[in-house]
Amino acid sequence: MNTAEPVGRSLRRPTRPAVLVAVLLLALAVIVTLVLSGHDGRRGGRPGPGALGLAAPAAPDGATTAGFHAGDTDLVVLDGVSGRIQVTADPGAHQVTGTFHRGDGVPARIRTAARDAAGARTLTLGCQDARGDGTPCAGELVLTVPAHTGLRLRQTSGETDLTGIGGPLTVTTASDRFTARGLRPSRADVAVTSGSADLAFAAPPDALAVRATSAAMTLRLPAAAGGGYAVTTSAASADVQVRVPHRADAPHRVSLQVLSGSLAVLPG
Repeated sequence: MNTAEPVGRSLRRPTRPAVLVAVLLLALAVIVTLVLSGHDGRRGGRPGPGALGLAAPAAPDGATTAGFHAGDTDLVVLDGVSGRIQVTADPGAHQVTGTFHRGDGVPARIRTAARDAAGARTLTLGCQDARGDGTPCAGELVLTVPAHTGLRLRQTSGETDLTGIGGPLTVTTASDRFTARGLRPSRADVAVTSGSADLAFAAPPDALAVRATSAAMTLRLPAAAGGGYAVTTSAASADVQVRVPHRADAPHRVSLQVLSGSLAVLPG
């Protein structure tokens, strides 16, 4: 009796050692791929409409630093980013560049420039939660912007340092140490609550509004402004000193409102 196994059946039955070797080789290939790609099992959120997710490599202590850049823009908006903020206007810059370091390890978000009804380009930097909704956050933000770029900033609890801003300036701070130098906007609106501020203008603004509540402020304006300043003052429980040339019909208008604080307007 012929008891030999059919040839076709033997070809379809791989030996067990061969199967084990194939599985081990496949597992090893997957492990090497993950190590080389730096994959650690975490996935970043997907950018929402009109937004660009920022690359943010994890630092050894779990913090996250995001570096980014965007094209030329007319206005930068910082709303809800607290901590330490530094914005410098560079006459040689043609785009917005910066870094944002957050201690909670969540990357910032930047919305691309969009033109408003007047044709102005606005760039907004902020933070978001896991669902992609805007949320306040703290960290260290350093920005460099073109000289003509304006700034709209709302800062709570931290430090703000501005240099050379030349576009329209709107700043609202609370419990903040606010320092600015070399400012050149034609229009500026500054409100400070429960904090301190030292602002120095390199060029006389056409219109400047300052509101201080329970705050100590020093405002430095170029003394050589043609025609001086038209200064109007509203004060309650406050110490206000104006030491720059001023007259009612001066071309440069300055409005001061001080409640329970101090404000000195000095020649700079």
